[in-house]
Amino acid sequence: MEYIGEVIKKAEFESRYASMVEAGEVDFYFLSLRDECFIDARNYSNNSRFINHSCEPNCAIEVWKDSGVKRAVIVALDDIGRLEELTFDYNWWDTFDAANFQCRCGK
Repeated sequence: MEYIGEVIKKAEFESRYASMVEAGEVDFYFLSLRDECFIDARNYSNNSRFINHSCEPNCAIEVWKDSGVKRAVIVALDDIGRLEELTFDYNWWDTFDAANFQCRCGK
């Protein structure tokens, strides 16, 4: 499954994130591609934006190139059981100060 949304640069991400925090928003749909680019899935997305974080995920994000275009693809790390929740590690501590990310996965 591809994680789709609007591809934005780091400065735009920082501006949007700050505005959302200031407005009291608590749901974020940003994905860091670790090369100063982010995907904002808030307004343009698919169901992949609802995959939750886990410190022990069963999926991972891989960046694939398709005709020169980078795509963030969610891949299984192991067999996933029927009705098992899909999760991946958001790695937000690479993007933010770790104090700003509060893990609630229970792992």
